[in-house]
Parts: sequence; structure tokens; C-alpha cells
Amino acid sequence: MKNLQLLFILLLFTFTVQAQSVHLDYKNQSLDNVLLDFRDDYGIKLSFSNNQLSKYKITINKDFSNAKEALDFLLLNKPLTLQKIGDVYIISQQLAPPPKQYTLSATVFDQISGERLPYAHLLVNNRQLTSGQNGSFSASSKTDSLFHIQVKYLGFSVFDTTLTASGHYKLGLQPLVYELDEIEVNSMLATHKSGAGDLPGTIRLNSFVSNYLPGNGDHSVFNLLRLQPGILAAGEQSADLLIWGSYEGQSKLLFDGITLFSMKNYNDNISTINPLMVKDLKVQKGGYGVDYTGRVGSIVDVTGKDGNRYKPSAVLNINNQTINAMASVPVIKNKASLMVAMRQTYYQLYDKSSVTFGTGRNGNSNIDRTLYPDYNLRDFNVKFSGELDPSTTYKINYLRSKDDFIYSLNLDGTQSNFIYDDSEHNRQFGWSAEINHSWQNGMKSLFRISGSDLNKNVDNQQQIGGGSGSGGPNGSRRPGEYQTTLNDQINNQIKELDLVLENQVQITPAHNLKTVVGIKHQQTAYSEDSLNINLHQIDNEHTVLNARVADSWSVTPKLKVNLGLLFEHVLDYNQNYWQPRLSLKYQLSDNLNASLAYGKYTQFVTQLPQIDDFDNIRYFWMTVNAPNNRIYAQKATHKVAGLNYHLNGFKVDVNVFQRDITGLTRFNDYSYNSAIYSGESNSKGVDVLVSQTFKHLNYWLAYTYSKTKEHFDYFATDDFQRALHDQRHELKAALIYQLNKWHFSANFVYGSGFPDLLDESILNDYQRLDIALNRSFSYKMLDFNAGFSILNILNRQNIKYDNFYRLEDEEGEITLHANAVPFTPTLYFNISF
Repeated sequence: MKNLQLLFILLLFTFTVQAQSVHLDYKNQSLDNVLLDFRDDYGIKLSFSNNQLSKYKITINKDFSNAKEALDFLLLNKPLTLQKIGDVYIISQQLAPPPKQYTLSATVFDQISGERLPYAHLLVNNRQLTSGQNGSFSASSKTDSLFHIQVKYLGFSVFDTTLTASGHYKLGLQPLVYELDEIEVNSMLATHKSGAGDLPGTIRLNSFVSNYLPGNGDHSVFNLLRLQPGILAAGEQSADLLIWGSYEGQSKLLFDGITLFSMKNYNDNISTINPLMVKDLKVQKGGYGVDYTGRVGSIVDVTGKDGNRYKPSAVLNINNQTINAMASVPVIKNKASLMVAMRQTYYQLYDKSSVTFGTGRNGNSNIDRTLYPDYNLRDFNVKFSGELDPSTTYKINYLRSKDDFIYSLNLDGTQSNFIYDDSEHNRQFGWSAEINHSWQNGMKSLFRISGSDLNKNVDNQQQIGGGSGSGGPNGSRRPGEYQTTLNDQINNQIKELDLVLENQVQITPAHNLKTVVGIKHQQTAYSEDSLNINLHQIDNEHTVLNARVADSWSVTPKLKVNLGLLFEHVLDYNQNYWQPRLSLKYQLSDNLNASLAYGKYTQFVTQLPQIDDFDNIRYFWMTVNAPNNRIYAQKATHKVAGLNYHLNGFKVDVNVFQRDITGLTRFNDYSYNSAIYSGESNSKGVDVLVSQTFKHLNYWLAYTYSKTKEHFDYFATDDFQRALHDQRHELKAALIYQLNKWHFSANFVYGSGFPDLLDESILNDYQRLDIALNRSFSYKMLDFNAGFSILNILNRQNIKYDNFYRLEDEEGEITLHANAVPFTPTLYFNISF
């Protein structure tokens, strides 16, 4: 009972102390001293910082009903907060609220079909931006929630509006009707203007331009690529893209994130990618940022169509070489689309027994033959794409293609007949799955996984026998008897699995940060048999981890700087590779921009050239495995400077480049010596593009001067020599003229020639003139387009710089050419709805 009484007395005393009145009387005293007196006089527990409170002066003479009321009054209108924890009052500095940042996110799309538009040019509050590959972008502001936006895209009307920072917007652009002059004027020539605009050596191309160019029967996008500066056209190297002095396999072709290892096609008229699936092309000739890895050369990034989400559509293209069809249907209540496309050449497109006889190369005794192969191509594409909500999109791709080349030569000799058969079979598979999400804070995320697989099989067979002479005791062959002197079989396979996770955030209105992590596994297999004897068997694989950071910063409205760093680690042999990259763009005036770029690049797969006794060259893919096979990682340094001028439809682009590469590999497979050698190269040059619009006429001129030299460790001296693809001068011209619904086009390519493999002093210049004429018309709900094109209308006898095959019969050396484009007329007819 006494304990309860004592507890009651203590509680009553505590309540009395806390509830007692408080009187404060101070004149110009610091707040920390006032609180110390307050603590001592009234028994209040306080916690505060003397340094923070000493700067506040107090003058007061006032009564308060309790301590809490007195403390609140002392802290009134001061950046201080009062908090009670237990029986202790805590006074602390009030944190300033973070500055308000307004964020806007949106997606640019085609208002008619629902196609998302990649790399659209944006002007947001007078700052230049570019939409991503899926058409999305974000912007931020610390001063205003209103954003003034202007959107430009090739072939679409300019979109101009003002939006508030709330939610995720979908900005629908209206396609220009093709009959209007503005379509032909703007879309054609805009193809040479970089959409990103932040890097020199960047080209943006819209695929519909190829519809009006020669070779358009199959809408070949590579006919459009070959007319751009810096991309090798002379020599007609259709199996690869040689850009700014790069070698085979050093330039990367991407289709919706899928790496394509084969670009084999015949006559430059049948694309390895179905053109009905192509929406946009971006070419990065050099000095590009960390968005792209795995190559020391250039990048061609192809964005595929997403399909029509609003209504079914289809296209059928028929010409005298292929039949090509594509269909698209909307699904899931117009939130997704399914696209399917298939293409097939006609069987026995060319007669493989056709042989034309030349007079010999450059007047020597060798006999030249030009062969037309039996060629068959078939490919299949399917794509499913859509959105879960306005801020989340996804797409799934699958493609497969096959092409078969078969050459045959049968010659009657004096003592014997000669039979040569050569075949090549390529099988390309690829798939990708990707999801993009725009967060409420403006951050954008991407996750993509992709795979690619190329199988290449080559078979050459040579037989001699069955001559017209009769058999006899001296051992001459009887008619009908043949001896197989050559039977080579080469099998090559490359596989790639790539996983990427990317995050991009707008830190400030002028500052964008991107981080990427990824893992890539690559595997190759190569085997060569001759007369059933295995000569070579090389199987390699490796796994590469990578981490990337890219910082894009608009230092001033006229100066933009891009900083990037790529780190790659090869797990299999524990090697690290650091690759810094830098670019800047400065706006000298409203019509003139200057840009610079620098970067380090590394490549872990190589397209290894194999050279035999007759200097025939074949290429096969091989992964790096330095300790075992002397196949080293290729390393390159890019230096690029650019100048761009545009005014009222007139444009001039100038790029100066230098590319130094180490780690080149060459396989000299001679009968007397078989070994792999290492080398290096350097390329330098300048390319110029001039394009102009004048009423109904569009034209462009492209000129490239380049010099590529190389040195391998089997060379007799330390001097660098001209590379096989070293061509000093290349001039290209193209024009498109529109008259109502008729379109006439022509293009011309001149190349100064390549060094001969055996004699560097021998040059064979290149000239090719192509023309095309087509007309478009409509009937009810159907659109039609019909016309013709003629490649090499002057039937110039051009050769490819390394695409030949030499062999010997009883009459001497024979050189076979089977790839240069002859006079090739094409009729075509398109129907779509």
C-alpha cells in the first residue's frame, strides 16, 4: 500500500512540473543560452547543437502555460524542428525540401499503323533529344511542368505541341501522303541526315527510299546502303559490308538485336534481310559510343517493323527473281500485332552451266570464265510485338534463312575433259526477345536476350579424265574414265547468345546517364577434309562479361558531350579490356555543326581468311583463343571529325577518319607450308556527301578517298602494303525524279580499282550504271506499284576484288568469276492493302 502511495505522489509531481506555467524574460540573448537556462530552471530534457542555435538572437518577456508551448514559440519562423522522443525534446536543423523536378515520358508512333518510330528527332524546351529504338523518350525540368515538344521523323508531318508532366504520352505522327511533292522531297534527302546528330559518321536511312531506286524489285535495302559514302560499292562485295577500310567480319549487322553473321546474296539484288520487314536503318561508320560492342569496324543497326495494330495489312511482291509476301494482323484488342513474311527465289534462277569465255586477265595467258550459279534462297520471319500498358512494350522475333550456290564447269580438252563443281550452303537462324519500360521518374529500362546461329558448308570437287584421245599401253586414260584430283569439304559454324540489361535516367534536363551490364557467349567450329582426310579441326568458345556507362551532357545549348566507358572481361583466359569512348558536337551556327569522336574497340571473333596455293580466299568464323591457336583479340582505335551543313533542302556532310587495327589473323594454307599469321592495318581518308532537293528532283553525290595498308609477320620486309580492298577513289551519284505518279531513278558508281593479289600494280577500275522506272496507282482498297529496273545497263565487265577461284587443267591456269553483276533486267509488281 505504501508503494502505491509513493508511485501516485511521483506521478502527481511529474504532471505538476510539466503542467506548470513558464515565464521567459530575455533581451538579445542567443537561443542556445536561453534553452540552457530553460533546461536548468524547469527540469526539461533537451538535445540540440549549440553551433546551430547560437546564431539566433532572442528577445522575449512572456508567460506560457507549459514547456511545449514555450519551445514552439522560441522556434517560431526558424528553420528548426522540434521532436519529442521519450521525455527528451530534440531540436534539429530543418532540411530544405528537395527541388521539384518535373518529368515527362512519351512514345513516338505512326498514327495510321501504330508502328513505333525509332530515333525520331526531338526538340524539347529548345534541347535536342532522340527517341530510343522503341520510340520512347523522357525529359525533365526544374522550373516548369510544361514542355514544348517538336517531333520530326522521315516521311511524317512535323508534330508540335505543349504537354504537362503527368503520365506517359503517346505522340502519333501523321504520315505524309506520298503523292504530295513534300514526301519525295523531304523523305528522300533526309535519309542522309543523322537522326541522332551527336556523332560524326552516322547515317540514318528510311527503307522506303529503296522502293524508287534501281534493284527495287525486291526492295533491296543494300542497294541503298551501297550508295552511301564510305560504304564500299565497287567490287560488289555482297557477302559483307566493308566500311571505312574495315575487313570482312569487322562490321556488325544487327536486325532487331539479332547479330547476322551472313550477308550472302547474289547480284546485290536480293537482301539477306527481308526488306518488307525493315523500318529504319542506322549506320555507324566509326567513333560510335558504348551502345555497340563486339566489332572493331562499323555498325549497321536495322530496326524491324512492328506491324499494324489497328487493321490487317499485307504486301505481295512478285518479280522475275523472287516472290515475297508479308502479312500483319492486330491481336489482343489492338494492343499487339503479329507479322509473318516469307520469300523464295524461283528454282534454277540461273543456269549453272552457262559459261562465258574471256580473253584472259590483262592480256596474260590465263583463261577467264564467268559462271552463273544455280542459286536458291528462302527465308522466313515472324514477329510478335505489343504493349502491356503505355509505358511497357515488348517484341519477340524469329528468323531463319537458307541460300545455296552451285557452280559447275565442264570443259573438253585435247587429252582429257575437265569437270569442276563448287557449292556453298548457308543456314542462318536468329531470335530475340525484348521488353522496354518507362518508369514514372523518367528512368527507362530495357532487357533483351538474343541468339544467332550460322552454318556454312562448302564443297569443291575437281575431276580430270575421259579425253578424246584413245587409251593405249602408255597409260593414257580411256574415254569415260575420270580421276578425282580435288575433293575439299569445309564446315563452319558460329553461335552467339547475348543478354543485356540497360537502364537510362535523366538526371537533369541537360544530363542523361545510361548503365548497361551484359554477358555474351560465342562458339565456333571449323573442319576441313580433303579426299576424306581431315586436314583441320578447330573448335573454340568463350564467354565475355561486359559493363558499360554512358554520360550524355548538354554543357551549353550549343555544346553536347558524350562520355562512355566499356569494360569487358573474358572468363576463359582471364583478360580485361577497357575501352573509353568520347564524342562531342558543337553548333557553330543555325545551319552548321562540327563534331569529333574517339574510341577504343575490341573484337573477340574474326572472319579468318584462308589463302591456298592459287591465292584463292575463303573466309570462316573463328572465336579468339589466343593461348592455343594464335587467334588474338582484334583491337582498334577510331578517330573521326565531322562537319555538317544544311539549308533549305541542301546538305553537305564531310567526315575525316582514321582507324588503326591490331590483332589481324590470316591463314596461309599452302601445300608446302600451313600456318596462321598475325598482322595489323591502318586506314585513313575522307568522305563527302552532297544532297539537294529541287522541286520534283532529288539527288545526291558521294565521294570517298581512303587508304588502307597492312602488314603481316610473314611479309619479307617491315613495310606496309596495300590491302586487297584498298581503293583510293570511289564516286557515287543517285537521282530520283517524280512526275505525278511516275518515278524515274538512276545511280552510277565509279571505283578506281583494287590491287591484284599477285601483282599490286594491276588495277581494274569499276563502273556501273543502273536505272529504274515505276508507277504507283490505287484501286478501291488496294495499292499497286509496278515497274522495271536494269542493273549494269552498259554491261560493264566488272570483277570482285577477291571473289574468284583459280585452278589448273592441262591447258594452264583457269580463273573463275561468278559474282560480278552483269546486265540484269528486272520486272516487278507490288500489291498491298
